[in-house]
Amino acid sequence: EVMPGQWEFQVGYRGRPDEVADVLTVSDHLIIARWLLRRVGELFAVEPRLDPKPARGDWNGAGNHTNFSTRSMRSAATGLDAITSAVERLSERHAEHIAGHGHGLAERLTGLHETCSINEFRSGVADRGASIRIPRSVELAGYGYLEDRRPGANCDPYLVCNLLLSTICGQPALSR
Repeated sequence: EVMPGQWEFQVGYRGRPDEVADVLTVSDHLIIARWLLRRVGELFAVEPRLDPKPARGDWNGAGNHTNFSTRSMRSAATGLDAITSAVERLSERHAEHIAGHGHGLAERLTGLHETCSINEFRSGVADRGASIRIPRSVELAGYGYLEDRRPGANCDPYLVCNLLLSTICGQPALSR
C-alpha cells in the first residue's frame, strides 16, 4: 500500500467452486480477520488502526473496497446491463450509503489519492478514483462484479452489505 506501515488484506470469494461467499459469511470473515489482526498485533506490540485516514498528509487513506455481484451480474447474457442498472440505483442513494460506510470518511474521500469526493458519485471502468469501479476484465468479459470504493476501513461490513442488498436487490433494509 502507499502509506508507510499500511498493509492490505482481503477476505471473500476466491473462485473455488465449493466456496460459500454470501454477504453474511464474508462479513463474518472480515470481523474475525480484524480480531486476528489485533491479536497478532498484541504479540508484536503493534496496534492496528482502521481509521479511514490514519495519517495526515499526501497519502492514500484506508478503505474497505467491497466487491459485489448478483447472479444476473455474473451472467454472460445480462451482466453489463445488470451492473449498469445497479450503478444507477447506487447513484440515487449515494448519501445514504456514505452515512453507513464508516466514520471519518470526509478525510479520506477528498477527490484525491484514488478517491472520489464524498459529495460526488462517479462510476467508471478501471477508474480507481470513482465511487464505483467496474474492473476492465469485467467490461471485456461482459459480466462479473462491481467494486464499491466508498466504505472506510472502519466500516461495519454487515451495514455495507445491507445497503448494497437493499439498494441493488430491493431487499428490505434492516434497521440500524
